Amino acid sequence: LSMTLVARDGTVQNGTTVPADGLAELQMGPDGTGYRLRYAGGDGDAPASTEITRFGVDGVAAGWPVSLDGHVGPLAFAPDGRVIVTLRSPEANTSQTLVFDRDGQRVPLGSDELPMLVSDAWNGASLGGGSAPLVASDGTTFVLGEPGGRTTAFAIDAAGQVVGGWPYHTDVGLGRKGACTGLDQGCGVWQANHAVGPDGTLYVAQAAPHDRTGGSIVAIAPDGTVRPGWPVYLTKAGAAFWSVVVGADGTAYALAIEPEGRGRSSATILGIDPDSTVLSRTTVVEP
Repeated sequence: LSMTLVARDGTVQNGTTVPADGLAELQMGPDGTGYRLRYAGGDGDAPASTEITRFGVDGVAAGWPVSLDGHVGPLAFAPDGRVIVTLRSPEANTSQTLVFDRDGQRVPLGSDELPMLVSDAWNGASLGGGSAPLVASDGTTFVLGEPGGRTTAFAIDAAGQVVGGWPYHTDVGLGRKGACTGLDQGCGVWQANHAVGPDGTLYVAQAAPHDRTGGSIVAIAPDGTVRPGWPVYLTKAGAAFWSVVVGADGTAYALAIEPEGRGRSSATILGIDPDSTVLSRTTVVEP
């Protein structure tokens, strides 16, 4: 594989080829640098491993690739450009965050092992490396799991310590997006997209507590407490929040998918004030 840059005037710059054998995922960093996650093992007696390669138009960056024992999920990036990954240990039922600088050197700012497995981003046929952590503007890292089918969230400060008041627990699982029928072999659904607000509030899409109502979004303050007025619920059975993003003013914009009968669904974007007031509802897809 290689990176190609296309300038505003249409000029094309083709990069140096990087080896691309094996099962891999590609990801783009916030500075335009590419990352390749290559997985191996994890089946039978073969131990799981992940190789992370940073590359640009000039090829593989100095100090990379980095090899890890175990499968890691998608990368996250700290405000200073450091790379943050979550490494799962299924045998011990634990996870931890690891931090690497731009030169591929591990920085001693990751967490100790946390007493849960980070949740899978995808629950269909795959290796399953876990979901990406979320990073706030102050460097706080959030990791999510579902021990016993119940949502748990840890907040890790920039020094690698669990923040006071955390973890957050609730009896419902994490929200999912997508749908499968009984005829879809190997089909799965993705974990819903969660978000961090400019003030460090974590917004988590949650599954419905039972099949007679819909899912919800909860806003968790930096001290681990639920913001007053939250969660915000969907009342229609089978409805779910698939994604949430947060604007610079703290307004959360959440995508709600609601069944409308005959196998069809609507899609509505809710604008939600930090105090949980629903400011707007804009239906973008009607059945």
